[in-house]
Amino acid sequence: MAQSKRKLITVEKLAKLGLERLAELVVDHADEDPALRKKLRLALAANTGPTALTTEVDRRIRSLDRGRSFLDLKQSRALAGELDDLRSAITDRLATVSPLEAADRLQRLVACAPALMSREEESSGYIEEAFENVVDSWGQLWSTIPDRSPVELAALMLRHIESDNFLSTHGLLAAFRDALGDEGLATLRERIETV
Repeated sequence: MAQSKRKLITVEKLAKLGLERLAELVVDHADEDPALRKKLRLALAANTGPTALTTEVDRRIRSLDRGRSFLDLKQSRALAGELDDLRSAITDRLATVSPLEAADRLQRLVACAPALMSREEESSGYIEEAFENVVDSWGQLWSTIPDRSPVELAALMLRHIESDNFLSTHGLLAAFRDALGDEGLATLRERIETV
């Protein structure tokens, strides 16, 4: 009876190949797989340090923001994966050494949402879900920053609510509820009522 494909490739068997051979295989595959190549660039930048990671994240966000082509279902799924990789790099690595820079990068990523979501040929929900996760992480990160100003954060939320055509206002408010606190929520409510 033939072995299943799962049994042929195991962690133990791959470990026996050695680090150098595994690295060669990964590099060879990255030449053919843009998603893997981007993921590896983020991982290498994170391993180098916060400055390199910030530079790579900024480069990826600019690249996403400049894109203009329409996205089919497969491309939408790939883009959602890239957004999740960026979100993870920002929240798992950058936020541990520089929470304010991480919050700024998540804000820049969120600002790309309208342009990226309008490029989908058919709404798959992949990109929208990825951005919902980015917004949730953004709000969670702000809630961990001790010297945040609830009033300034309320002004930031209001700008996003007024300018955004794609992300749910409810989702944004839910993500930032803890970060805004009672003072920020009251300020936001007051400003929304006067608009």
